[in-house]
Amino acid sequence: MKNEIKITLPSLNMQRMEIFKKGIEQSILALQSNAAAAPYPKAKAVDYSTLDERYFLTVEQGWIVPPHKLVNAWFEQFKSTIPEYGSDSSLAALLGIHSNGASRRIREYRNGEKPIPYGIWRKFLVITGRVPQEIYPVLGVFDTEGE
Repeated sequence: MKNEIKITLPSLNMQRMEIFKKGIEQSILALQSNAAAAPYPKAKAVDYSTLDERYFLTVEQGWIVPPHKLVNAWFEQFKSTIPEYGSDSSLAALLGIHSNGASRRIREYRNGEKPIPYGIWRKFLVITGRVPQEIYPVLGVFDTEGE
């Protein structure tokens, strides 16, 4: 009779759940870190009394495209404040624009040649602490074996 070594591995579902739980823990740490972000003064080039609150809303709440002068002022403030994002190309990469001509797209938004898309604007607002991050509810963990 042979001696057999039996190794019991967690099921794929259990492994996925552990990865999911670890992701949640990492997200909580990131949110806590975000809450401690450094404060910066208002941009001198912006008249805050004229800002339309709809620039800060979600699409579902009635978001409207901000004027390019505001986009430019806040982009310039950010670039001058955070040195590693001091160029249009590095700002584009931070905002998820990775195509050829990414820095040109940033300039188009800044100059008013194209309106800034909601997703890019919203990400910028979150990164700069002007709006809170959206946390989506997990309504179920799908594609499991029912464990």
